[in-house]
Amino acid sequence: MLGFWVHRLQIAMKSKLDEYSQEHGVSGTEAILLTMLKHKGPTSLVELSTFLSYAHPSVLRHIDALEERGIIERKPHPTDRRIKLVGLTEAGNELESKLNQMFHKLNEKAMNGISEQDRVHFIQTINKMTMNIGGVTFIPPKTIYPPGKAPDDAPSGWDSHLIINTENDSDE
Repeated sequence: MLGFWVHRLQIAMKSKLDEYSQEHGVSGTEAILLTMLKHKGPTSLVELSTFLSYAHPSVLRHIDALEERGIIERKPHPTDRRIKLVGLTEAGNELESKLNQMFHKLNEKAMNGISEQDRVHFIQTINKMTMNIGGVTFIPPKTIYPPGKAPDDAPSGWDSHLIINTENDSDE
């Protein structure tokens, strides 16, 4: 039964994500990929595929399309010449900033009427459940900040719809 409700939420969020992302000329998957690159920096295709839980060829098609548009670029890995790292161009950084605002609006819409404490607990619970079954996850957050609202001492680059304070107070 839990899987049913998680799946319904995922479908609803994906639908809105695609709708909002298309306003900026990218798919929902591409928007997530750009946000990941913004926060992780240059990343290998294998790591991107693992994070997105998509097959390598599927992610490669998105990478090719974004590269053709000048949004991302591939560079050689500094120590392993077999690996190419994918990173944002200046245009990609600008687009990701716009997408970040969109993500925040979508998150606020989804969390409307839910207290800050319940929001944090929900995300921690989802992350814990994901880790319990061996999925890829972020470290559970203590605080979620909207764009432009992170404190000055927040880690660089995490002022977004993602989590900037990743200290985990939960009992493991």
